[in-house]
Amino acid sequence: KERFSSLLAESLKADYGKVSVQNYGVDGMTGRELAELLKERRIKELSKCDTVIISIGGNNILQHITDGETLSGMITDFDPVALIDYFRYLKTENPEEKSKLSYAVDAVDVLIDSIIAAFEGEAFAKLIETAGDNLRKEIPEIIGEIRKVNKTADIYIQTVYNPFKGVVVELEDITETPIDLGIYGENAVSALNTPILELADEYGYTAVEVHSLFEEYETGLTNAVFDLLTLNLSFDPHPNLRGHLLIADLYYKIMSEDNDD
Repeated sequence: KERFSSLLAESLKADYGKVSVQNYGVDGMTGRELAELLKERRIKELSKCDTVIISIGGNNILQHITDGETLSGMITDFDPVALIDYFRYLKTENPEEKSKLSYAVDAVDVLIDSIIAAFEGEAFAKLIETAGDNLRKEIPEIIGEIRKVNKTADIYIQTVYNPFKGVVVELEDITETPIDLGIYGENAVSALNTPILELADEYGYTAVEVHSLFEEYETGLTNAVFDLLTLNLSFDPHPNLRGHLLIADLYYKIMSEDNDD
């Protein structure tokens, strides 16, 4: 009930009385997988719907970043025990134990160097470029499959927001921090949003500027957070309730204006 499509439906009820919403979103789905889903399942509800909202693209990159094989090629091997020992090093006040655990500081330092090198390297740049190129091919397929069963529905595709805007990794005694993850995220979303915006007129859908909406806020719209003091660590890119509310309000405004026309 707290996802943006459900919140949007509640707002639309004031104007239309009865509003039905169906969610076919799948966590982790790429543009290619969405196109294949539409081809294989021929979702019957599409034939009678008035509006189709599409949120796609981010996983074209995220799925590869979180893939173990891809990560192992981007960063050096790292023993996760060293990360645990690093936090033990920070907490202990025992000089002997601190000395014993000091190896973890060097290990984490090397890890951070490797992560920075990976995100600034050619492999990641190529990954981003390929993700954008793939989405440019996938959007026409997705729209085409929808139009096969519904010629008249209004179609909206939202731009990809930066899930790590304002998320800064800062580790005590580590030389290469803080790391502003938002900088690397911005490069990625730009590659994805270019085809979403450029193909809108040609394929007859409305591009919804969720990215610009999120840019107006410094932080606090997604579940991603890195707070070492409270050990609140999460790289979950999905919107939190505040983010979902803002997206729902944006859609309601756009749909209301479209219907006024």
